[in-house]
Amino acid sequence: ILEGIASVACQLHSKGISHCDLYAHNTLIDSSGNPLFGDFGAGAFYDTGSSQAEKIQKIEVRAFACLMEDLITRLPKEEFKLAGVKELTDLMTDCFKEKVADRPDFAEILKRIRKLMS
Repeated sequence: ILEGIASVACQLHSKGISHCDLYAHNTLIDSSGNPLFGDFGAGAFYDTGSSQAEKIQKIEVRAFACLMEDLITRLPKEEFKLAGVKELTDLMTDCFKEKVADRPDFAEILKRIRKLMS
């Protein structure tokens, strides 16, 4: 789920689109476990070449951290011991950083998630 949403966010941001509401309540899961991302009602276009583009993208990272928290906290307790959960929790902490500039971008998030999956 996290890989799929991070991948979509990367694609949107590469086209200058910010979803602006990247939370669990806008994420559905199909019968195969694939995320389906919707509700672009708050979405906005932005200039990817502007001085504010990186900040716009990283603001959305905090919402992704909320999605991560929603998923991680719903894991069965026995799964907290599995490899990768600590790394996901560390990534979530990085995404929640108060200073927007200190948050990873979605390319870095996707890279870290895919590393966990390999």
